[in-house]
Amino acid sequence: MLARSYTPLSSRVVGCSVLVLLAITMASEVDAAKLLRWKLAKGETIHVRFLQDMTMEASQLGKSSADMSMDMKWVVEGVRRDGTFQMKQSIERLQMKMNATGIDEINYDSAAEQEESDPVTKSLSDSINPLVGIEFTQNMSARGEILDVKLAPQDQAKLAKQPANSQLQQIFSKDGLKALLSQAATVLPKEAVQPGYQWRGTTETRSPMGNMHLDLFYTYKGTETRDGRPLERIDVQMTLQFGDEVKALGLNIDVKDQKNWGTMYFDAEAGRFVETVMNQNLVLETSLGKQKHEQKLETVLRMQFANSPQPTASQVGANGQPVRRNLPAKPVSQPAPAAK
Repeated sequence: MLARSYTPLSSRVVGCSVLVLLAITMASEVDAAKLLRWKLAKGETIHVRFLQDMTMEASQLGKSSADMSMDMKWVVEGVRRDGTFQMKQSIERLQMKMNATGIDEINYDSAAEQEESDPVTKSLSDSINPLVGIEFTQNMSARGEILDVKLAPQDQAKLAKQPANSQLQQIFSKDGLKALLSQAATVLPKEAVQPGYQWRGTTETRSPMGNMHLDLFYTYKGTETRDGRPLERIDVQMTLQFGDEVKALGLNIDVKDQKNWGTMYFDAEAGRFVETVMNQNLVLETSLGKQKHEQKLETVLRMQFANSPQPTASQVGANGQPVRRNLPAKPVSQPAPAAK
């Protein structure tokens, strides 16, 4: 008679235990997926601060820098049944600090009480002051999609007085505001995410050098504790391209090198971003006819969110002017692939 094969009871118990443990582990991983959504209430006020630090080094022109700080107020006027937020936004304060080879430092603060005496600063003040206080409405989905941006009619008239090709008009135009908000706060994924999940987005914006197209690649890194607060970290990589319309003017812009990256922190419980930091390092070659110039641009864009009172002015010096802040230069090597 053939010997009957059998499995010892202890082996069966161990096998069942492993299967149960595996099932519990898989269930825990599924439960760990997080749905990231904005959560805003009617009547709520959020203060948003944009900080932009830029340095430029150009052949034959030397080195220059421009720092800008913009304080905005978001007031939630309503929440639709589909979760769309209706918000009124206003620009509360603008600050600028500019340095360039061969010229005196320029400092501007829209909140300054004394009238500017320097002719250059006074000219800057006369063009920017009317923009402080302008209001626009914005509709945003719970995922952070900017559905519509509208300037009030009286503020459209103020903006129309700016030179057509000025950077201020480009920033505060409907498309400029939409692009700025889209770049600083990503559209969140449709589904719940786990660490390693990737998605992508695109945005178009205008600059003095023509249209800029940005491809943005996002990776959800998981939960980090910052200042005792659990926040969701999202890493960003970017690729920039200039539009072809500048070539019609005989100007050619070649991106010789670029390293663009950033980090965003989202409070899933409160339902809002806390801070985003975007870094952009570019080496450009501009040519007009036979003349060629190389430009190196380093830009840091930081966006801070806080409920009343306003966010701390840790990046504003004692004189009320924005100050430069050294950020860790840790570029990401290659753009992440789009999620399937």
